[in-house]
Amino acid sequence: MCAIGNGQFKVRTAYGDQVTHFDAPLPKDKGARDTVTSPAITSLAARSHYCAPDSYRIQLVYMIPAGAPDASAAMVPLIRQHFIQSNDMVSNRAAQYSGDLSLRVACDSAGQPAVRVLRSSHNNSDIGAIDQEVARQGQRITGQDNVVYWGDGGCGGGVAYGSGDTRPGVENAVNNAPGIAVVYGRCPFTYMLHEQGHSMGAVLPNAPNTSGAGHCNDDADVMCYKDGGPNSGNYRSNVCPSPNGNLDYYWDCNVNDYFHPNPPAGSFLARNWNLASCSNRMVYRPNCG
Repeated sequence: MCAIGNGQFKVRTAYGDQVTHFDAPLPKDKGARDTVTSPAITSLAARSHYCAPDSYRIQLVYMIPAGAPDASAAMVPLIRQHFIQSNDMVSNRAAQYSGDLSLRVACDSAGQPAVRVLRSSHNNSDIGAIDQEVARQGQRITGQDNVVYWGDGGCGGGVAYGSGDTRPGVENAVNNAPGIAVVYGRCPFTYMLHEQGHSMGAVLPNAPNTSGAGHCNDDADVMCYKDGGPNSGNYRSNVCPSPNGNLDYYWDCNVNDYFHPNPPAGSFLARNWNLASCSNRMVYRPNCG
């Protein structure tokens, strides 16, 4: 692993170079312990999650650090709830722009997002060590994005690998390398979506509102914050004002940096990697050929 600046590190893996960085928890979330709330368990998405029968899917994981107590009774429903909320946000955003889309996920026999409970052989919280533990337990699978909740403590932020590949087609690196995203403890659901966004390829280094360090500058947006990147001086917190002041209110504020189901011809997302495109194997679009 080598530092490449702006808080980012390049990691050489068997599947090519990956870029990672740590997303610290926001002050309001640091140490908070999110809990299950029954109204949020019911999906209100334009399209419910898609139970993927193949390996091109998101696999939810609760990983128990070595020596830690098993909190799966609380964590499994919480992780499932967070995924349903994430799918709601993504699917509803697509519907606003005439898109029919949902996230692909591994499901249980009841059609609910499946959460694998794995006990780690170590208590090293580094993403590389967690990724190796996932592999040791047979869950590093080509095409599969593992979203791992490490422990059940207070919110400690998150981290993920991303490639920065701008190619718009199915050959994009995010489709072929096993993905890994980690959330430390009981953070709000947007931490899951943020790290999964990195695994799926957001935010590209050449995006219109890129921070230059994997995020965007036009809040209120799940993928945006002032991260200290070379372009972060352009950060604005109210480009897309949220009605409640929540800076994680939108999934791609102006649908021009990383997600648009029907991008205008010639636009950035029509020419570059677009998380809402039919080329992204982590999303289900019934109208794709």
